[in-house]
Amino acid sequence: MALRGKSVSIGVEVSDTSVRVAELEWAKGPRLRRLETYELDGEPGSTASDLDLAAWQGVWQRVFPPSGRKKRQLHVAVPNRWTVIRQLGLPDFSDEELRSVIEFQLQHNIHLPFDEVTFDFVRCPREEAAGEAGADAETSLILVAADKQLVAPLVESLRHSGVRPVSVDIHPLAVYRLLRRFHGGLPQTFLFMEVDGDVADMHVFHQGLLYLTRQFPLPVPAADVSAGMFDNLNQIGVEVERTMNFFRYTLNQRGVEFAQLLIAVPEGATSEWSALEGQLGIPCEIMSLSSLIRSHVSFTRKVTIRPDDPFLHDYAAAIGLALREV
Repeated sequence: MALRGKSVSIGVEVSDTSVRVAELEWAKGPRLRRLETYELDGEPGSTASDLDLAAWQGVWQRVFPPSGRKKRQLHVAVPNRWTVIRQLGLPDFSDEELRSVIEFQLQHNIHLPFDEVTFDFVRCPREEAAGEAGADAETSLILVAADKQLVAPLVESLRHSGVRPVSVDIHPLAVYRLLRRFHGGLPQTFLFMEVDGDVADMHVFHQGLLYLTRQFPLPVPAADVSAGMFDNLNQIGVEVERTMNFFRYTLNQRGVEFAQLLIAVPEGATSEWSALEGQLGIPCEIMSLSSLIRSHVSFTRKVTIRPDDPFLHDYAAAIGLALREV
């Protein structure tokens, strides 16, 4: 606990147009020392994927000025569209052997929208009904592959700027760490939907692993508000059911039942979202990430984003990254 009192970590989420930073320390609980957003420089319409090594270094000079580059544990999340998640069934080899097999598969059999790939994987928990180990035994794993041409300059630019990242993650896993830490009683299998503006991001978690993530546009509100909300929720329910069916049948998880749909909406959003419960036949919980952060994390006076800021939920992933160390 004495060491924990000195723990300071930083979470940095890279989006298409900005970088969000959360700096966290442990002082009788997690306490935020910094919440900031830095817009990406460049030509109008440029995004994070347009930046090269030199441009990224310019970004980090603003995010991490030389006077503040003390040793910190830094965790980074990259945009979802830079990555692809796949579930694979491979022989039950050692991790080193599996890595070699995956590299071969990526070159010859697994087709991804990237010319160069960097990847990592995690083994799925064995099912109780699985067969006995043997020469023909198979292991199921989750592969996360990223576009190396985008991730490599980002990581290299951080190192050149005197900041060494400990890990590179993706948004849904970063937010999941926030939920796991502060939202008590997450079920073994659940859907987590983030509503932001005119889109929704849907994530499937099973046994602590992210199996699937997808984005879909939200329906345009109808002119008749009374009937429009019902019609819109019906369309959203169809998208949720598509996600569940893909997990069950395409990913061969037919025996798995979803225990809950967790919906993160902006504070003050209407409660009609709960009507999805009757359509889907599973419990639905409507929540605010801002309220969750506010209830469990304290703020120092240096933090420019205050607890009552309506856009506090935008920092959920960055805070989740920083929580890896505390």
